[in-house]
Amino acid sequence: MILLMFTLPKELIRSTLRIITLPVMIAYPLTTVFVGKILSEANINFQIKERQANILEGTDAGTWEWNVQTGETIFNERWAEFIGYTLKELAPISIKTWMKYTHPDDLKISRQLLERHFSGELPYYKCECRMKNKDGNWIWVLDRGKVISRTKEGKPLWMYGTHQDITDLKQAEERLKKTMDETIDTMSRIIEAKDPYTSGHQHRVCQLAVPLARELSLSPDKIEGIRIASLIHDIGKIGLPTEILSKPTKLTDIEFSLIKEHPKMGYD
Repeated sequence: MILLMFTLPKELIRSTLRIITLPVMIAYPLTTVFVGKILSEANINFQIKERQANILEGTDAGTWEWNVQTGETIFNERWAEFIGYTLKELAPISIKTWMKYTHPDDLKISRQLLERHFSGELPYYKCECRMKNKDGNWIWVLDRGKVISRTKEGKPLWMYGTHQDITDLKQAEERLKKTMDETIDTMSRIIEAKDPYTSGHQHRVCQLAVPLARELSLSPDKIEGIRIASLIHDIGKIGLPTEILSKPTKLTDIEFSLIKEHPKMGYD
């Protein structure tokens, strides 16, 4: 367009230049600054997304985005890989995809935790769940996330979160629990051998205490603690002389005072 301008008569060229010079002098720097700002912001956004992608890859996490109101759900490819599939194989994707592959018992727990998060009781949602993979085996995943936006009525709208495979960790915990159970069982047998008169007492206490703990809606960790304590609550007897524990006649005052010391011995 500028070249065509020079084909005009000289006076018209001068007039045209006078008209466009000032606007160009003002507009060009402003346009340059504006375009530069856009490019700078685009570069920053790209770097942020790249860092986020690197973090997710570094933590080996599956990601999910869930519209709580419509059921629309978005998973990344790693989410599908945890259970041996590709996203294409799982299509069409929705919240029902998650429900289909998750253990029914864990789904109940997940719903309860989600409701507590939706109500504001829990700042974050966090649940350990079993999911069935393509081979038909159960894997453990740590499912966690947070409601990021809500409707005008205050209902949860979009929720974002991650999945992490914790199968190895859960298997290690199970092995540790098995070892602990075997140790506790051995200790319980030693107590019974030490005092045959009260044989089976620890197990009877356990059979009474655990159902009561469940009835009180105590947490699984507390119930397990009560179970263990019930089985070894008489462990202090190991420190008492057998002849006192199995004495068929009346105890002396000194012997009775020793018997009363066994809870403290067990605690120590």
